[in-house]
Amino acid sequence: MSHRTEEILTLIPHRPPFLFLDEILERDDRHIKAVKTLHADEPYLAGHYPGRPLMPGVLICECVFQAGAALLFGRGGLDPQKVPVLLGQHGGPERAAHRIRRRHGGRRRRPDYGRPGVSFLGLDGKTIVVFGVANKKSVAYQIGQVLEAEGAAVVYVVRSKERKDSVSKLLPKADIHVCDVSRDEEVLAVAREITKVHPTIHGLVHSIAFLDYEGGIKPFHETTRKAFLQSVDISCYSLIAIANAFKNHLARDASVVAVSISTTKMAAENYGIMGPVKAALDSTICFLAKSFSTFSNVRFNSVNPGLLKTSASAGIPGYADYYLYAEKLTLRKKGVTTQEVANAAAFLLSERSAGINAQGIVLDAGMAVNYFDKDVMKRALKPD
Repeated sequence: MSHRTEEILTLIPHRPPFLFLDEILERDDRHIKAVKTLHADEPYLAGHYPGRPLMPGVLICECVFQAGAALLFGRGGLDPQKVPVLLGQHGGPERAAHRIRRRHGGRRRRPDYGRPGVSFLGLDGKTIVVFGVANKKSVAYQIGQVLEAEGAAVVYVVRSKERKDSVSKLLPKADIHVCDVSRDEEVLAVAREITKVHPTIHGLVHSIAFLDYEGGIKPFHETTRKAFLQSVDISCYSLIAIANAFKNHLARDASVVAVSISTTKMAAENYGIMGPVKAALDSTICFLAKSFSTFSNVRFNSVNPGLLKTSASAGIPGYADYYLYAEKLTLRKKGVTTQEVANAAAFLLSERSAGINAQGIVLDAGMAVNYFDKDVMKRALKPD
């Protein structure tokens, strides 16, 4: 019997086999740090999840209780003839353990994020609704994949029955709903459908944009009222409609993430009116964040990527040349990927970004600071 064990036996009345402290590493009037070493032949491990032994939660609590008793007895003032019993304020052992830890200066152990199966983002078990999946190249699809890998329950919303059929082939086990976000009644209906099964929503993803290119690229000043308002309605106002429809079912600290663009001030002819529309979206995010702050801690942010290889961008006339040029302007000479955008979105949806609100996170691989790239300049100034 070690000196440490002898010391423990003088402090508390517990004895083997119900002594759950092996050593006291540190102890003063306000703190105690004790150790219980588990061995493979512990009798309670044999039948508690055979093959994957776990120490029962009640015994973990008992370890805490005995350490707390050792701390209290060590401070003196307690009758050694009486048995220490720790009760939570509401009678529960979890409350008692919490009170010992907090009242006597102990700290809650942080999760070991380096251990396999423990997520740094804390998204496990959270419900996230993702609007805008079209196909495997979609940013929304990649966001959903990252969220599912983190253990989140992902609910998908697509724009049509036909789109649902095609996405179902990609995600055969997914919960997929249909909603035309330009129709208020459909937005409200899909919110009712989803919250009937998932009463608490921890996050929303808005990855929706629309611009009609059927008439070809026109000078910006020739933009029709109908085309502009339709694009703003679907690409921007829909975020307001969705947030309002889910408002009463969002967790108090939920996160809403939209997909914008890296800059709305670089006028690219082939992008049509989408620059001003995304500028409206960026402003809308700020105003929603302010508006929701009056009754909740719900956050609104966006991921703002540079040019991406998506099916939607492939439909923009001349996009390939713009993409290749932009890639040369990145500091790493490689464009941003949808996976990188999805990773940033998952971060914004998580509790790890709790201090970020009403912001746009730019992902452009440094393009914004590299206008004067020497290789691009050399080619541009090379005599014919």
